[in-house]
Parts: sequence; C-alpha cells; structure tokens
Amino acid sequence: MASGTPKTGVEKTLAKLKLSADQGNYYEAHQMYHSVTQRYVRQGKLDDAMQLLTSGALDLLRHAQWGSASDLAMRLLALYETQHIECTAAARARLTDLFAAMPLDDALTHDFVRAACKWAQDDPALHHVVGARYAAHGHLAEAEHHLVRGVAASGTLAGHLAVAVARALQRRPDAFLPNVVDRYRDPAYVLLRFVLQFLALRKLGAAAAAVRAFTQAVDAADADAAKAAGRFGVRPRQALPFAAAAGDPPLTGDKERVDVYDAPFLNVAIVVVLACTRGEAGRPACAQLRQAYAHRLDPALSQLLDRVAVAFFGVVIQKQVNPLESLMASLFSGDGGKDASAPARRAVAGPSSQLDMD
Repeated sequence: MASGTPKTGVEKTLAKLKLSADQGNYYEAHQMYHSVTQRYVRQGKLDDAMQLLTSGALDLLRHAQWGSASDLAMRLLALYETQHIECTAAARARLTDLFAAMPLDDALTHDFVRAACKWAQDDPALHHVVGARYAAHGHLAEAEHHLVRGVAASGTLAGHLAVAVARALQRRPDAFLPNVVDRYRDPAYVLLRFVLQFLALRKLGAAAAAVRAFTQAVDAADADAAKAAGRFGVRPRQALPFAAAAGDPPLTGDKERVDVYDAPFLNVAIVVVLACTRGEAGRPACAQLRQAYAHRLDPALSQLLDRVAVAFFGVVIQKQVNPLESLMASLFSGDGGKDASAPARRAVAGPSSQLDMD
C-alpha cells in the first residue's frame, strides 16, 4: 500500500467524498456527509463524526458551496449540543477553522457565529478569535461585539482598531462609520466605547491594554510630524498632575502626573482606567468624571460610565422617572394617594453578561 493511501475507515470515507465534491457532485457529497455522520453517531464514533463534518464543511467551502457547508457546520454544533461536548481547545478549534474559511458578509456566517458562541457559553477565547478576524477586515460593529467579550489580549486589538478608525476619520471626516455618531468627531470615540464596555464587564486588563495600544500609536505618530498632522489627528498636549488636567475635570487629592491629549475622550478613557485601577481610592475621580461628562457623552456612553461606577465602586444609580407617566400609572393602578412624582431608587448589583451595543 502506498504511503499516501488512507488507512482508516474515516480517511477512506473522506477521500471518497472529497473526490465526489471535486467532480462537482456537491449535492451527493452533502447528503453522504450527513448519512455517514449519522452512522458514526449510532456506532458511538463521535470523534470520527466530528472530523467528518468539519472536513466536509471545509471541503464544500473550498468549492464555494456556502449553503451546504453551513448546513454541515450547524450539524456539527447540533452534535456538540446533543452529545454534551465540552468547550475544549479541540472543540473550539474546529469552529474557528470553519469560521476562518467562511465569507464574512454572508448571513449564514453570522448565524453560525451566534450559534457557536451560544454553545460555548460566550467563551472568551472564541470571542477573541472571531473578533480578531472581523477587526482585521474592518467590520467594526461585529469586532466590537466580540472583542469586548474576549480575553485580555482583545484589549490590544481593540486599541489598534480604534486607531484605524481615528485615522479613517482624519482622512475622510465625512465618511460614515458604523457606531460612530456624527456629532462626536473626537478621534478617540471608538476607543472610549471599547474601554467603558471592558470596564462594565470588569475586564480592567483589557481596558488598560486598549488605552496603551492607542496612546502608543499617538506618541509614535507625534514623533513624525507628517503623520501627526496629516494621518492621525491626535497629539499629546502636556503632562499635568492627575489632580488638575487643564480643561478636564479636576481629580483632587492625587499627585500622579498623566499625559493629557487634545482628544477629550482619550483623556476620559485614561482617567477612568486609572480610577478603576485604584479601587476605592478612585471613587472620587469616577464621580467627577460622571458629573463633568453627563451632558457630553451620548446616552450609550453615559449609561456605560454609570455601569462602570456600579461595577467598581458600588454606586447606586437613581432611576429617572417621567412624572406624567408615573401619575398615569398610579391613577390606573388605584394608588392615587401615593406621591407619583417621587423618583424610585434601586441598587444595581453589577454588569450583566450582555451589553446594549445600540
């Protein structure tokens, strides 16, 4: 027997089905992958079944048979679910190999990613790999969603992505970018979104890594005057005491000096990370940030900053109540004798596992 000839039963099956696909018999190959997989499952050969589905999906992807490939990929996830396959490195690798070969703009790819993350119970390592590919191809919204749920290294990728957005805004200020509100042209807007979401999930290391990656890019660009003036749009302003950054909220009681930039949202990101790093000692700084920027952040960022205060400092957030709405509710509920205009207060225990990205 020649050395290249398949020896095991699954290898022989894979070779036969691969040949069928190479000859253009995609429907036949697709059906055979399903039927042989079912036979392996009945025989208890789960590893062979998973290998067959993964190889089959990859082979059909190579032939641009997106629908059939996606069907096999989803069958793999169904097998994971029904057979209670744990989220091991090997199980995750099959999914990331499939994702790496899928077209990013296809709706079936998004379905597969959602199902994979659900099966993996939002495994950070899986989110990191998915977010990294989306980021590499400029898919900002998808990259943001996954990177904030990733690992510590996801923070560095988030910082690099925020730099790429800042440079794009500098080159084309009128360009539409998903998740960038037109009225906020601060180059560090995307960075601040990342940082606050990381912190709301108590991922301090990732938040610090994002800020570090962004500021390193700013400082490197500033060393080259041409880049600083024409390619980036952010420059270091000066180093001031942590207690008194001119034009920014005063942070009393601290003597540490921090770099201040001409992008206010970058300064906010730096200070909020520093405040969270200091634990209870950072509570005053966080409170002053929330007060100073209450009307300068869009609602999503403002809510995230509140959640950071809850997550790190146990702040009780006052719920805003519409007096007319409360009055109507009290009338229809028969509680007209109560003071409907009194605002309700509630303590928020901590950040949820999901964030509102809109």
